[in-house]
Amino acid sequence: MARLPEVGHIAALRNEQASISRPRRRNKMTTPEMTAPEMTAPEKEQRLAAIETECMDILRGLEQRYGDGHYEERRVCLDDLLDAFEQSRIDLETVLSILRKADYERTVELGQGWEVDMRRSLRTHGRLVQDVRRRLRELRDSYNALLGASHREFTILENIDTMERSFSLIQRLDDLWVDLGTDPLVREKFFGPDRRSKRGRPEQAWLKRLRVRLKAAGIPDDPEETFLRCTGYLPYRPIAEP
Repeated sequence: MARLPEVGHIAALRNEQASISRPRRRNKMTTPEMTAPEMTAPEKEQRLAAIETECMDILRGLEQRYGDGHYEERRVCLDDLLDAFEQSRIDLETVLSILRKADYERTVELGQGWEVDMRRSLRTHGRLVQDVRRRLRELRDSYNALLGASHREFTILENIDTMERSFSLIQRLDDLWVDLGTDPLVREKFFGPDRRSKRGRPEQAWLKRLRVRLKAAGIPDDPEETFLRCTGYLPYRPIAEP
C-alpha cells in the first residue's frame, strides 16, 4: 500500500496543507522579489478545503479498491463516537497516540508472519509461471504433431488445421511463452521460510495492549468493540437494520 502513487499524492497534499496552515517566515537573505506572493486568508481557506476534499476522494477510491467496504457507514459511525467521546471529555489526542502506537506494535508483531506469507506467495507464483510455460511447450508440440500427422482418418484434424491457419495458434503460443519468460519471478529465488512456525491465529498481544490503553484513556466498555471496528483494528460488522 505504501508504494501506491495515491499514498505519495496524499503525503504531498498534507505537506502543502501544513505549509499553508503555519505562519510564513521570511529568510533574512530573501528579498521580496524572490518570494512568491502570500495567499490571502480567503485563498488559504479555499485551498485548504480543496486539499481536504481531494484527500477524502483519494481515500474513498483506495477504500473501494482495497478496503472491505462500508466506508461511509464506518465514517458516520466513527463521527458519532468521536462526538460522544468529546462530550465525555475524553482526550482525543491521547486516543490518537494510542492508535498510532498500536499501528507500530501491530506491524512489528505481525510483520514477520506477513513476510513469510508473501515469500510463499512469490514462490508459488514463480512455480506456476514455470509450469504454465512448460505446458505451453507441450501444447505447441502436440499441435505440431497433430498437424503433421500423415494419416488423416480423423476428420477433426482438418478442423485443427483450419483453426491454425485462421488464428496462427502455434505462433501465439510461442509469443505467450516468451512473454511469460519476462516475469521476474520465473527465476528469482527467495531465501528463508515460507511457512509460519506456529499454526493458527497469531497471538495478537498488540491488540490486548490496545484494549487496555483505550480503557485507561476513558473509552467506555462496548461488547461490540465498535470503535475498533470503525477504525479498522477489527473486521467491520455492518450496522444491523432496525
